[in-house]
Amino acid sequence: MEILKRREAKAKGLKFYFNGKPCPHGHLSKRYTSDTNCVRCRQIMYEKSSPVPYNKRRNSILKTKFGISLDEYDDMLKKQNYRCMVCNQVETRRANKGGTRSLAVDHCHITGKVRGLLCGSCNVALGLLNEDRDRIYKLLEYIS
Repeated sequence: MEILKRREAKAKGLKFYFNGKPCPHGHLSKRYTSDTNCVRCRQIMYEKSSPVPYNKRRNSILKTKFGISLDEYDDMLKKQNYRCMVCNQVETRRANKGGTRSLAVDHCHITGKVRGLLCGSCNVALGLLNEDRDRIYKLLEYIS
């Protein structure tokens, strides 16, 4: 019976079919996303939730990952004149929403100590070299 309803709905071009059963909260739903939430319940929860401001979210990420606050990050950025600590260039990588990305926080993976702020290219290059001084010197010798 269930399969026939699905096939009929699909033949009519409907993405979902009405099963006529209320969710645990009493909403009649076209489908269930989980045992506790129907589509309508999810919409209600989404409308009630307020988005977290960017600065608060960024501060939380910096605290969790690197142990620094957004104010400390901004101080480091000003000391470095808004430029990469290695190549002394401004960040040029584009963010998803059109602006430029912020400089990456460079830190020692062993001690966790923050060393400075790097552009994306320098940060990736350092990571790919596994912060290995011998490898970096060999590459420098190779290109000379």
